[in-house]
Amino acid sequence: MLFTYRAVTVKGEKVKGTIEAFDRKDAGAKLNEKGLRPVEIRESTLSHSRFFDPLFGKVRSGELLIFYSQLYDMVSAGINFLKSLEMIAEQTRNQKLKNAIDDIVVLLRKGTSISDAFEQHKDIFPPLFVSMIKSGEASGELETVLRNYNVLYDEHLEIQRKITGALFYPALLFCLGMAVILFLVLFIVPKFVDIFSTAGVDLPVITQVLYVFGIAVIRYWYLVLAVMGLAAWGIWRYLRTKPGRYHLDSLKLVIPVFGPLNRDVAFSRFLATMGLLLKSGVPIIKALELASDVMQNVVLQSSMAEFPERMRRGETLSVMLRADKKIPASLIQMVAIGEETGNLSGMLERAGVFYAKAVENTVKKITVMIEPFFLIVMGGAVAFIMASILTPLFRMINLAQM
Repeated sequence: MLFTYRAVTVKGEKVKGTIEAFDRKDAGAKLNEKGLRPVEIRESTLSHSRFFDPLFGKVRSGELLIFYSQLYDMVSAGINFLKSLEMIAEQTRNQKLKNAIDDIVVLLRKGTSISDAFEQHKDIFPPLFVSMIKSGEASGELETVLRNYNVLYDEHLEIQRKITGALFYPALLFCLGMAVILFLVLFIVPKFVDIFSTAGVDLPVITQVLYVFGIAVIRYWYLVLAVMGLAAWGIWRYLRTKPGRYHLDSLKLVIPVFGPLNRDVAFSRFLATMGLLLKSGVPIIKALELASDVMQNVVLQSSMAEFPERMRRGETLSVMLRADKKIPASLIQMVAIGEETGNLSGMLERAGVFYAKAVENTVKKITVMIEPFFLIVMGGAVAFIMASILTPLFRMINLAQM
């Protein structure tokens, strides 16, 4: 829960702010640990409604990237880990992230390990980050682990940025095209139909359908919005269920053009993460579990769900991958070579780079293909509507000439 507080420092200065805690008592204890004497502690109004979570209660990926970068830069510069966190907390604007860092600092002062302290905030820091920190603590290579994770996280975000950037312009074209189509159907077609009816011109079926649709939307717009809202809500609720998520992720893999892209993105994340985890000293079974989670596709994740148990029984990764038809043959061959040469982590990282380049090339192809595709579709829709207007218009002209 989120609490607002007013407190006094050891120097007698009055301060106020927010803090995350289980209850008021826990909030007071955390303030005391920071050297603050609470004067007033109240539950924040943001705690009462989950509606505000997307706006005020989440840490964005860009903010996490800045945190990871700053932490690595400070640690690599020789600054103490605890001091680095304190300095970052002072510069952090996101209150939820700031509160989490402050809490981690308190836990570290109590003697809690770094990985256990970060694990207390699973809603912000993913299990992958915690596991890599744990391996860095065990091996004494915390700085190297931070650098590797920073690079990995940045690469994942870069892939997302490229895909988002490639789809932005086509999405803009689609929205503008839909706006033009709705304008024609709702305002232009009805006016021409009134003119044609006055002139006694028989309307084609296409024109009649568009006219009825436009008038229905204008007269019963509230019902249209209600139906669309209920449909969107129903789809949203269904997609939050396990069957809904599975069906959506299945569709993502088979949809034309975007199916191969989604598959390559998933495997790029899996390979890069798996290779980095093995390189950082994480046991292969644990690495397999963590790497499958970053694929963000339950269909592909379910195909690998039994891999850890089968690996405990002595099966190799390449043998398990070969039994799954969803796994590309090129990937299986690269994994097999890595196992034979004893350099699985290096081969997985190379495979990750290969798939990352495949994603980049696919995004470029989609960008080239999708823009003219949308222009053709939208142009065809506008031409269809114009034909529904021009056909009776020509009939009216012919009647006038007779």
